[in-house]
Amino acid sequence: MEKEITFVYKPKWKSLALAIVFFTVCAIALFHKASNNDRGLIIEEIIKLSVSSATIFYYVLSAFAAIGVIFGTLGIVSSRNPKYLVFTETEIRIPPVGIQKKNP
Repeated sequence: MEKEITFVYKPKWKSLALAIVFFTVCAIALFHKASNNDRGLIIEEIIKLSVSSATIFYYVLSAFAAIGVIFGTLGIVSSRNPKYLVFTETEIRIPPVGIQKKNP
């Protein structure tokens, strides 16, 4: 008989909530910066962006921050159902991710 060791795999909701707050503030600040941009942008004296290019750059960064909010929210929603990591002498079973099939 194989010995099984089981661990509960559940993200901490406080960490996810903090990430949501952080990315929300970043998204709002970057969106505000993009909306009121009237200057170009120089990054490390290597990349020089015009006013319109800098505005697009800020909007893209704002969108990435918004995606961080979405992933944080999905993490909180998915953390309601605990998942388990199971270690045996011959295998490691992980919880299904995304469109992966569930183990029988």
